[in-house]
Amino acid sequence: MRWLDRRIAAALGLAAAAAAAGCPAPAPTASPGLGEALPPAPGINVLVVSFDALRADRLGVYGYPRPTSPGLDAFARGAVVFDRVWAAGQATPTSFAAAFTGRWPAHVFRGWRLEPVPTLAGTFAAAGYDTAFFSASPQLVPERGFDRGFGRYEILAAPAGDGDADAEADGDADDEQVLRRASRWLAEEARAPFLLWVHFLSPHAPYDHRAGSAHLYRAPAAGRFERTTGPAFEVRSAAELARVADLYDGEVLHADRLFGRLQQVSAAAAGHAGEILVAVTADHGEELMDHGGLQHVKVFEEVIRIPLIVRHPRGAGGRRSDLPASNVDLLPTLAEIAGLEPPAGIDGVSLLAPPVPDRLRLALAMTHPTEHYLAAARGSEKAIVDCRRGSGTLYDLAADPREERDLLGERRRSYRRLVAAAALALDAEPCRLMRDAIGGVPAASGLDDETAGRLRALGYLGGGTGEAPDPGGGERD
Repeated sequence: MRWLDRRIAAALGLAAAAAAAGCPAPAPTASPGLGEALPPAPGINVLVVSFDALRADRLGVYGYPRPTSPGLDAFARGAVVFDRVWAAGQATPTSFAAAFTGRWPAHVFRGWRLEPVPTLAGTFAAAGYDTAFFSASPQLVPERGFDRGFGRYEILAAPAGDGDADAEADGDADDEQVLRRASRWLAEEARAPFLLWVHFLSPHAPYDHRAGSAHLYRAPAAGRFERTTGPAFEVRSAAELARVADLYDGEVLHADRLFGRLQQVSAAAAGHAGEILVAVTADHGEELMDHGGLQHVKVFEEVIRIPLIVRHPRGAGGRRSDLPASNVDLLPTLAEIAGLEPPAGIDGVSLLAPPVPDRLRLALAMTHPTEHYLAAARGSEKAIVDCRRGSGTLYDLAADPREERDLLGERRRSYRRLVAAAALALDAEPCRLMRDAIGGVPAASGLDDETAGRLRALGYLGGGTGEAPDPGGGERD
């Protein structure tokens, strides 16, 4: 798409350029230990709230100048904000596989199923916790093994005609049902201590017009994207991209309001269930032509950098951590706060432990039939391996956070060291491991017709052995 270059993206105020120009993120505070902010609290209730395709840099707490997240920003002021968190997988199934098990996704998500390994929910359930999960994502159905360890596990689909006055899409109606079901469980069914995970589809595509987000729509409403982008789309001009970006921001604000409503319910539940630790995160981010694509197929920062905000009812809030982290760390971190022993042999580490010098971070993109990517970072250097093309790039995130200058020609040795470190951590050649993890198994394998139909309606299952790319080169979960 020759009409688009980074100068146009900057003029539109997209991604990090907008944040840098208008409202820089607060300077992170290096945290050798977070004991005061996240103290041990054996038996504490835990609520994890995650959002689908939520870019960290589209939230005010991470420096975005537009008012997309007033509720989350207020919540973060009394919490610990982690500034350098990666999703270990750039798609919903692989990211959740990592978060649920504390392991790199290519080891535990194979043939489109979660392997029978110890999980976050299983760890808490074994300690007497009541465990529950609610979402509307058809990517996380029990047929793929994601229900392992949960006492209650529901993937909800909205009945016809559901939703409220501001619900202008089926996906929103699904989230409304998720909110109602999770709220009822918190208010009426939960037995303390409990672990509850709620995953909202918002702000995932389709990006729909939201009545409550109209003040964020700067670009004209005329054209193909007046009301929605649809689940899979391409953009043909800078004006269309500006409209898509506005619609995405509106979806982020809608997600923020969902969180606020759930927070009200959890605050009320604390009155009868006891103190609740709340963690907010996402499964992955979203590309908006930052690197020439849409949605989330590759492993640039806009796709793999995710929010992680943890609020402890007895902790010292208002803290930030710039320690390198991953969502494989969620399991051991929550376990340590709750006084539990995490499973042996996991790849994640507790974020309360002394920091690991020059810790290696990995992100794997492996669900596409042909496009597989690896990101590996240590310190400020980040390598990206393009498995299909047998090529790679190297960036210095400290000097070049938008990944615009490829340093491979200048630092080839650094690139090789990072790729070798990734192979050592994965105990296999990364590209071969990712290819073998899916192994030609169709994405619809083991799913009933209704679930496959929901995936197809959302833009998945376009053909081949995995998720089909959209016309703009992007990838649905």
